[in-house]
Order: sequence, then structure tokens, then C-alpha cells
Amino acid sequence: MVGNERYGRLFVVEPLEPHLAGDFAVHYERTPSHLSMRLTVPHYTERFQRNGFAPEFMRYLSAHMPHVVLVDVCSPRGTERYTKVPRGIRDLVNWFMVFNHLRTQGDRSQYQDQSGLPHHLLDELEKWYEFVVVRRRIGPWIEPGPTYAISHWAPELKEEVLMGDLAVPRRPATPGDEPQVILANPALYRTEGADLPEFMRRTQPYYFNDPEKRIREEIVPGFGTHGFETRVRGCTTDQYVAAVQRAMGQALQRCESH
Repeated sequence: MVGNERYGRLFVVEPLEPHLAGDFAVHYERTPSHLSMRLTVPHYTERFQRNGFAPEFMRYLSAHMPHVVLVDVCSPRGTERYTKVPRGIRDLVNWFMVFNHLRTQGDRSQYQDQSGLPHHLLDELEKWYEFVVVRRRIGPWIEPGPTYAISHWAPELKEEVLMGDLAVPRRPATPGDEPQVILANPALYRTEGADLPEFMRRTQPYYFNDPEKRIREEIVPGFGTHGFETRVRGCTTDQYVAAVQRAMGQALQRCESH
């Protein structure tokens, strides 16, 4: 399971970690949506920041082909019609197309129908410079073999999945041994309906996004014995996130006890 920075990690996967032990190996990656376009392929050795999977994880995927669950959450806008997947997760789908390309030694016909992407986009993607750069870099680590199918999961999976600005038909995740990359948005955006527990009818979806906008420490500059100094005043964003995670963990424990 891969929890994407930041929402997927902080408010979904990390609170669930004690409940995932033994069934999942948990990884945390950073594929920022604000730097994404539809042909972006995460590049681990990007100059300005680490982006995407580490080389040792790529080798593990090639050797073992486990199911991969990519977890993150989107804003509620547009969720009446679509199940939304962040652009950063879409970038990782592009990376898995490089992986599949190498596994099949360039025979796209072996995986394009399970890619979850339009065929014309795959054709365009393979010619894009980031695809070529990443393919050349990770080629020595990826052995020929089976490929990954892309599938989707959400509490209420819509007919179409919106990955950034790209809408595709849903491909529901299914049980089985065929290697899958499951794009998971675990948010339930609906706040009405008799089937919802009372506390869910009173909540605001995506509430914890950008936690620094809710709680942020004040940095007070001044002069002291060391010359220019700073002091921290008030609760920090990190403390706020930790408190939210503790509350989530306690709520999960109460659910288990019932």
C-alpha cells in the first residue's frame, strides 16, 4: 500500500497502519499534483526533489509483482458525477505504463486494454521525453514478465473516474491473483442519506486538507544573546496533525471493540 503525500499518508494510511500489519507493506511516496500534467512520469532522480518510487522498490515490484494500492484523496468538487483520483496518482499510473512497457519489451498489445488509459494516450505517452528518460533509467532493474492491470476502488465508485483532467471508464478492483495497481480514493463525499451514520452526515469531506490553514504556529523574530533569534508561539501544525491521528486511532479502536 502506498500512501501519497500528504493527505493519503497523514489522514488515511498512517492512522490505519496498526490495522494493516501482516496484510500490507506500507510505503509513503511523494508525487505532487501541483507539478503534474497528463504526460508526467515521476522521475526518482529529478533535480529539485525526490519524486516517485525508490529504485529498491522498483526492483521489488519486478521480482514479486504484489498488488499495489495507491491511496490519496481529492477535493469534493465534481464528485457527484466522478470518482476522483489526484493528478499525482495519475502520474504513477504513467510510471506503471513504463514498467509494463519494459516487462513486455515494448509490446503494448499485452497490456493496453488493462491500462485504464485510452489507447491514443498510451501512444502519445510512449513518445513523451519523460517516458523515454525513465524507461532508460529503470530498464536495467525491470525484467520481462507479467504486467500490471489498473483498477479503481472507492466507497461509492462512479461510472467514470476523473484522474486530474482525464476521465476514464471505471475498472472496479476484483479479487484474484492477477497483479493490480488499485487507485483508491477512500473518501465518502456524500453527507446525506438515511444509510449514513449520524456522525457522517455532520462531517465535511476533505476537511483536513492543508492542515496548516487550520492550525499554524506563529514564528516570532527578535534579538537575543545569539543575535537574531526566533521563538515558536502556539500549537504547531505537526502537533495538530498528531492530535488528529491519535483521535482517528482511538475511533478505530472503539469500532473494533464493538
